[in-house]
Amino acid sequence: MPVVAGGKMLGSVNLLHEEHYYGPERVAQMEELVVPAMACFLILRNSFTI
Repeated sequence: MPVVAGGKMLGSVNLLHEEHYYGPERVAQMEELVVPAMACFLILRNSFTI
């Protein structure tokens, strides 16, 4: 799942499971992780020199 902020790719969250596990309903649920993931990426980006 890509994590984008301000038009820039910050990273991705890999969601692995068996085939067909992530149907439309689960994908919609996983999209709720975008904001917390974005916050984590931005915190890490500002805390460390990459």
